[in-house]
Amino acid sequence: GCPYALVKEDTRNLNPGLKRHLSPKEKLMDFDLMKRAIDQLKKAGVKAITFTGGGEPLTHPKLVEIMHYARMQGFEIGLFTNGSLLNEEKIKQILELEPTFIRVSINAGTTETHRIIHGLRKGSIWFEKIIKNLKILAEEKVKMGINTDIGVGYVVNPFNAGELGDLAQILRQIVDENPG
Repeated sequence: GCPYALVKEDTRNLNPGLKRHLSPKEKLMDFDLMKRAIDQLKKAGVKAITFTGGGEPLTHPKLVEIMHYARMQGFEIGLFTNGSLLNEEKIKQILELEPTFIRVSINAGTTETHRIIHGLRKGSIWFEKIIKNLKILAEEKVKMGINTDIGVGYVVNPFNAGELGDLAQILRQIVDENPG
């Protein structure tokens, strides 16, 4: 879960009169609060913002809007994502902002290992969806002629170390099909 949500939950727990859990909407950082934070960062002289989270940042329905706000304030931006919530429209919207980088955490070279590492149900097709989204990212980057660095994150452990080559082959094919 999101660390921000945990802080909010702890704050509620300090008030014994509130014996309920937060709704999914309450667990998201308020859009205006994020804008104020960006404004404060600008005043402090910060030059770049990386959008990430204690969970998947794209679960926030206004993430692309806040990334846009940050770019309009002059910030360089970057994004860490697991790639599962990307789609062609969202990819185009994000790439239009010309982020410095987009990193997709995948941590596996096969569907089954990805499923196990990420605690997904049998029959999960998230790995295939993420690979498809990496292809769309590469295609759109080339079409748009931008310099965003698109890469993957892979936390190596004894369970997935043998699949680095498998993922490298998949990524090489994407690069070969989308030179630039």
